[in-house]
Amino acid sequence: METGIIPPNLHYTRPQESSKAIIDGKLKVVTEPTPWNGGYAGISSFGFGGVNCHLILKHNPKNKIKNGAPSDNLPRLVTVSGRTEESVKVFLDDIEKHSALNVDIEYINLIHSVYSENILDHLYRGFTIVGSENSECTIKEIENYLETPRPIWFVFSGIGSQWPGMGADLMKFPVFAEAIKKCDAVLQPRGVDIINIVTSKDKTIFDNILHLFVGIAAVQIGLVDLIKSIGIVPNNIIGHSTGELGCAYADECFTAEQTILSAYLKGLAFIETEVIYGLMAVVSLGYNDVKDICPSDIDVACHNSSDSSIISGPADSMKELLAQLQAKQIFVKEVPCSNIPYHSRYVAPVGSKLLSYLKKIIPEPKPRSSKWVSTSVPRNKWSIASAKLSSAEYHTNNLLSPVLFEETARMIPKNAVTIEIAPHGILQEILRQSLGSEVTNIALTQSGYRDNVEVLLQAIGKLYNAGLQPNIASLYPSVEYPVSRGTPMISPSIR
Repeated sequence: METGIIPPNLHYTRPQESSKAIIDGKLKVVTEPTPWNGGYAGISSFGFGGVNCHLILKHNPKNKIKNGAPSDNLPRLVTVSGRTEESVKVFLDDIEKHSALNVDIEYINLIHSVYSENILDHLYRGFTIVGSENSECTIKEIENYLETPRPIWFVFSGIGSQWPGMGADLMKFPVFAEAIKKCDAVLQPRGVDIINIVTSKDKTIFDNILHLFVGIAAVQIGLVDLIKSIGIVPNNIIGHSTGELGCAYADECFTAEQTILSAYLKGLAFIETEVIYGLMAVVSLGYNDVKDICPSDIDVACHNSSDSSIISGPADSMKELLAQLQAKQIFVKEVPCSNIPYHSRYVAPVGSKLLSYLKKIIPEPKPRSSKWVSTSVPRNKWSIASAKLSSAEYHTNNLLSPVLFEETARMIPKNAVTIEIAPHGILQEILRQSLGSEVTNIALTQSGYRDNVEVLLQAIGKLYNAGLQPNIASLYPSVEYPVSRGTPMISPSIR
């Protein structure tokens, strides 16, 4: 069926006397390579245990076009599993060899189909990325897989994760691009070009605070749509600072329109309200240590972990304190915040304006599900009615209150998989240090990397290795079955 030639039978000379149909010419034994023009063929199989079966196959007339090359410019992520580490390595090596000169999307899709579900007793998993423009750097990872369900936590980071061109590469994914276009349809009437904001390499693009808020929110909307399109659903959701807008979207409390408008209105409220010229900075001290050394005009804005906090306040006082801390060999680093001291007393004047704006787009707030764990409301107040709704009041409080990330992150189980959803994995080090080695922390993006398509595909591959079951084929255009003649066989690669 592949070649159009019926291969000859080996070592056949003459029929047995009992083979009357062959002797009479009703059946013919093929003894020479014989052309076959298609149609139907019957195949019989006889087992040692006495099981006999017969299969009728129809000729596949579909010829391969352009050697199966993809019509898009996306590299292909391929995940496989096996009983041994060697079996996974052999298969991945074969995939890379088949794809060295040309990626055959039908061959790749067959593999996607085989490993779309977990295979029992396959204790090793691995992935590779083929068809990348950066072919000199092959990405391949293999991990031991323990067949134990692991809770999935979405982590939405906030201010500080933005960077010029943060969404440019991701626009190659149709699902992400469609999400950005939805946001663009909402913002264009308001004079905001979100496509330019997330793709521009202009280093001053986020000097405009409105761009900062809508840019982060748009990328998070796109990443949520993309990660859900491959079947990754969280057990819990947690947000850092304005990242709670991403929580509202992932929890389906907000539509994409409400999410991007809330971000826009946050930025607008700041533009329209006079706030002191301030600074924010990360300090390598926990809340209990840093609160006692801050002068009276500086607030602890974010409780990150036992050895990391963000302080916020007037620029002059902040610079003086940072210099003192550096002199004591304490690590400090300014957070890019457009000189707005977020989560401090100094942004209180913005609250009333933001509240009135948000009430217009959230007329009937939805209840937050149990998945969404708050970082803006102290745990002892979670039972209060206002804390249970994704309301204008809730998101205004988020802006005005300190971020209680350290306290809430303690609820993440030891065997969890955290997925940081943001333009950059700004919380990765904090998560690694505070959650322990048994938790797998994966960021979907990385600022300044040569190609964030590779970063995202590698992240999804890591999710598979960690025990999740992403539907990889959904990242790419569909493949019509049956696959074309000439598609490489998978069976020789299976050990």
